[in-house]
This record gives sequence, structure tokens and C-alpha cells, in this order.
Amino acid sequence: MLENNQQLQYEHNYLPLALNLTNRRVLIVGGGKAAFIKVKSLLDANARPIIVAPFIVDDIQRLVDNGKVRWWSRKFEIDDLKGVRLAVTVTSDKSVNNSVIRAGRVSGVLVVGSGSSGSSGLNFCAAIRRGPLLVSLSTAGGAPSFSRYLKQRFEDLLPVQWKLVAEKMILLRKKIKLSNLTNFQRRLLWNKIFYGSAIEALLDNRVDDYLEEVKECFSSLQE
Repeated sequence: MLENNQQLQYEHNYLPLALNLTNRRVLIVGGGKAAFIKVKSLLDANARPIIVAPFIVDDIQRLVDNGKVRWWSRKFEIDDLKGVRLAVTVTSDKSVNNSVIRAGRVSGVLVVGSGSSGSSGLNFCAAIRRGPLLVSLSTAGGAPSFSRYLKQRFEDLLPVQWKLVAEKMILLRKKIKLSNLTNFQRRLLWNKIFYGSAIEALLDNRVDDYLEEVKECFSSLQE
């Protein structure tokens, strides 16, 4: 037990990155409940999951039957990593997990997983999705249950309306890039949007009020 005056020494400090896996093949080694959780996350990211495992749980079987996931009914082989963007190993056998991690290092394939020889260096984050908006939470693999708890807490702070806000901000950025505003004026406009009433209008689903606010912001800078 740590005393009050002791500080926890973190084993890893991870760099947060967002990985685009749209239509990319991702290999999952293992067919249990843990594999199903990872598969759901990968499907949310529009990836193309491939399961390699002698057996799979019923939840994965349903995904296979629906054509959402491919299943190779056998043990992992090194050649399975060919043409794969990412690999995930979630078996209960540490020796298998370690072999996948080592094979990934040799093949230059990113691997998410852990084994007796240490972490692969990658971890899934607890994620909240609101359309193009992605908020990820991590404890560097130290307390994944706490990450899941935080996800539940933060989901209440990010209602589904933030999907609309994120989409409108993307469209607004494109409009600003096509404008003749200077860099200084662009910063001023974003400040007006963020700290005015535009965001609240979108959260209340008052799109017309938001558009009027944006129009006024542009006009004030072009006068």
C-alpha cells in the first residue's frame, strides 16, 4: 500500500494517437469474450476484423454469420500477419500472446496485447464516439476498469448533440479555409464561435440560429 507521501512510478507513458482503420484488415487472435469486445470496437472504426482461433463464442459467431467478421478456425500462424494493418492478441495463453507480439515486431505489424515478457507497447483506450468526435480515456494499461468507469461518467457530459456540433465545426473549418480572412481574423472568428452562442444553439438543435450566428461573425470581420 502506498503511503500518502509516496508517488506512484508509472511504468509507461503512452502517446495518444488516432489510427484510421477504415476498410483495413485487422487480425484478432483469440475467440473469447475479450476478443468480442475488441471486435466491437474495431467494427465501430469501420475496420475489417479477421478472427483466428480454434473456437469462438456465440456473440462472435453471430457476427460471422452476418458477414461482419471473417473467422479462420485454427491456431495462429506467422503468415496470418501478411497484409494486416493491426493485430490484437487476446488469448488466455501467454505463450501465444507473446508469439504474436514477437511475430509483429519481426513483420513490422502493430500488435495490441500483453504476455509474460511484457507489453506490446499498445493499448486500447476506453472511447466515446459522437460522430466524428472521438474522446479516448486511458490509464496507460494500469487500471482499465477505472478507464471504463470514467467512460460512463464522461458519456453523461457528452450528449448525442455533440455529434451535430462536431459535424458543423468540420464544415465551418472548410468554409474558413476557402475565405480570404487573415490568420488573425480566423482566430478571432473561432473565438467568437466557441465563446458566443453558436455552440449552445447547436446543442439545442437550433441550426438556423447557429447559421445566423456564423453569418454575423463573418460579417463583423469583413466590415
